[in-house]
Amino acid sequence: MRRIDMHIHTIASDGAFTAEEAVLEAVNKEMNVIAISDHDSVSSVQRCINLAKTEGIRVIPAMEATTNHHGVEYHILGYGLDITNPKLLSYCADTAKIRISRETEIVMQACEMFSDLNMSDYLAFSKETHVRGGFLSLNFLTHVGKVTNLNEFLALKSKMDLSGVRPFHSSSEVTAMLKELGCVIVLAHPSYHFPGKVADEKLLDEFLALGINGIECYSPYNALPEQIAYYRAYCKKHGLAVSAGSDCHGPYLTREMGTPFATDEMCSIVSMIDSRADKSV
Repeated sequence: MRRIDMHIHTIASDGAFTAEEAVLEAVNKEMNVIAISDHDSVSSVQRCINLAKTEGIRVIPAMEATTNHHGVEYHILGYGLDITNPKLLSYCADTAKIRISRETEIVMQACEMFSDLNMSDYLAFSKETHVRGGFLSLNFLTHVGKVTNLNEFLALKSKMDLSGVRPFHSSSEVTAMLKELGCVIVLAHPSYHFPGKVADEKLLDEFLALGINGIECYSPYNALPEQIAYYRAYCKKHGLAVSAGSDCHGPYLTREMGTPFATDEMCSIVSMIDSRADKSV
């Protein structure tokens, strides 16, 4: 039995852990298999692999893609990535541009809401080095005292109109790319938009049709026994992998690595990744 956590963030996206700190935390939590799955970035993966190897911990190369499905943001995890693949790196670079434009627009609209904010301060702030967790607009608005936490930031953001900003790549486009790259594709934290509830079967069917290979059945977002049972049943019905992830961002958020508790006996995601790798050899 191996303890697994297939959803961990570092400073390569919006986590607060460096690669060294992520691996140290994995050691402290007695993890056996982890996946470094930053948002639209793989820049921490190789460093974590190298560090974890000396600790006897396996790191699976992964990425959490930010996607747009019918105007709603959904996250899709790709496992078993070739982190040097030019198509993947091109996607990461393009998505970084999208995120920068969105971050800038958020701050511009915040400047319209608060007369004491200005873009020159934001631009100066953006050139500094920040290891706080969260993306730049959140860090800036926290720094200037307009929000104190993620929930306040999201509440402020909900008052903004971001319809004119270039959207993230569509879920269909991203799943097609990940499929081409030979990844195992997993729908992340499916209850993210449905607190205390579950995503309806119609929505899951839509992602199934796009080509997902699994669902993150164990997640802080769907930690209730009935939620876990619902997603596991859907996976069993459609031959999908059962996955688990903490969505740990380090001390920036309260999601601890290894929580919810999961093993490779409870989940089939690691065996599916290994099977896919064996077939490609």
